[in-house]
Amino acid sequence: MKKALITLALLPLLGAGCLGSTAPDNEGPYTSEPTPASSEVTPQENPATAETGGTAQPVVQTPTNSLMVETQKAGNEVVAKNVNLAKPGYVVIHVSTDGKPGNVVGVSDLLNAGETKEVYIKVDITSDNEYFAMLHTDDGDKKFILAKDAPIKDADGNIVMTKFGVTK
Repeated sequence: MKKALITLALLPLLGAGCLGSTAPDNEGPYTSEPTPASSEVTPQENPATAETGGTAQPVVQTPTNSLMVETQKAGNEVVAKNVNLAKPGYVVIHVSTDGKPGNVVGVSDLLNAGETKEVYIKVDITSDNEYFAMLHTDDGDKKFILAKDAPIKDADGNIVMTKFGVTK
């Protein structure tokens, strides 16, 4: 009788030891990685799947700050092919001065967080200059002010920008 009572008393303790553990080698649905808050998660349009414990799970990506601008034609606008922002911000065009971003010559409208394709920025560009497209934050006033809306940096502390040329 005492053995049965001891066994019954130990069962809940043994079961509790299994809760919250990670699967071996971080395989399966339990990992030691933190789950991003729902406001930080953006599902893909056509989510890829990952095999996890025999069931397909959608792959979730967190927003990152990125920018793609290809060589432009001289004229009165720049097209950023793809912009991805973790928070609302701007694409700012700087003229190149000694190979570095110089004066601001154009600014996009305020962009929402997430991916935006084909962002048109009104700016006169010429083939005798090079330019930088750079991501800047919005301080919350929804107006671009260079002194307040700082350049966005990546995880390594580098400003998110790209240099582009202009053809005739």
